[in-house]
Amino acid sequence: MAIRRGGHSLSGFGTCEGRVVVDLSPMANVCVEPTKRTAHVGRWRHLGRLRPCHPCLQLATLGGVISAIGVARLTLGGGLGHLTRHYGLSIDSVRSVDVVTVDGRLVAATK
Repeated sequence: MAIRRGGHSLSGFGTCEGRVVVDLSPMANVCVEPTKRTAHVGRWRHLGRLRPCHPCLQLATLGGVISAIGVARLTLGGGLGHLTRHYGLSIDSVRSVDVVTVDGRLVAATK
């Protein structure tokens, strides 16, 4: 199985022959909960669509160095970014993920 988000993997990780490719490109949502200091994001670059007065702009995200990479791809690879040396990998800050199982159930996986 391969996970494809932006489709720009130079090493071809977003494709595979004779197997299933899960395309996450439709996931383009952003939902920020300022009081909880959390965000639900499909792609990092969509955070840039928020208005300048939005309270979340006081928070930093541990996104990757390439804005076109989706959150799923970044965290599956650990998540190297500009703030990694100071705050750790992106995956270290993930609180939960929603996963669809092979039989179609939606499961929330938390730490």
